[in-house]
Amino acid sequence: MCGETGRAQYARRESAPRASKGPRAVGLLELSPNGKASLLPVVIMYDGKFYDASVYKASPVPMALESGTVYEAVHNGVSLGLFTVTNALQSKDSWLGAGN
Repeated sequence: MCGETGRAQYARRESAPRASKGPRAVGLLELSPNGKASLLPVVIMYDGKFYDASVYKASPVPMALESGTVYEAVHNGVSLGLFTVTNALQSKDSWLGAGN
């Protein structure tokens, strides 16, 4: 009887979820009145570490703005749809992602 109680006190290790090491990125999606959207990269997580997404691996463009990168647009915890980067644009002091 003691053996049954002792086993119930230990959590099963194999059921614990593994932490994602990325890459995962967060950006600010700006929607203009004409329906066009642009993405301002904020932070990227790669190998479990966080970096400035506007400069991380910017060769020739930041990794977070590579063509074909897909972001999920979320507002107040509700998914609004997907945004796919089609082009990276560099202004004087920042990068923006154009897309659909």
